[in-house]
Amino acid sequence: MLTKLMDSKPAKDIALVASLVAFGAILINRPDLPPVVTAGILIIMTALITVIGVRRENIRLDEVELAAVNFASRWSVTVVMVFMLLLCFYGPVHHGIDAIFGPVAGARNDNGPMSGVVLIFISGLLSGLVLLLASRSVLTRIWLWTKR
Repeated sequence: MLTKLMDSKPAKDIALVASLVAFGAILINRPDLPPVVTAGILIIMTALITVIGVRRENIRLDEVELAAVNFASRWSVTVVMVFMLLLCFYGPVHHGIDAIFGPVAGARNDNGPMSGVVLIFISGLLSGLVLLLASRSVLTRIWLWTKR
């Protein structure tokens, strides 16, 4: 039963999003470990994300599922664009992100191999990717729900 669950598309989506969130958490909140150990953990996480991503896309789809994935792939980009516009132009969202990631940037400017600005940039990329994958999964399920 566990093998069947892990072969399902939503389980792979959840595993991929969880891996990306864990990667971001390790990157931003580095534990007090030597840099070699942290780099090793990040490399292992990158390999895990790659394997999950490849296994996630290697499935056979019927015509309806293929149409659902096509629809979700096209429109999930719109969700990320709207989120980015909100980040840029809507004050409360901008201030909320600054409140969350501002202290990280200030704490990492003085110590560590990456500056706070780079960490915020990487956090933005990771959050955009997580939002893209999550919205793609949700839009695929909505399409399938309305067509079957």
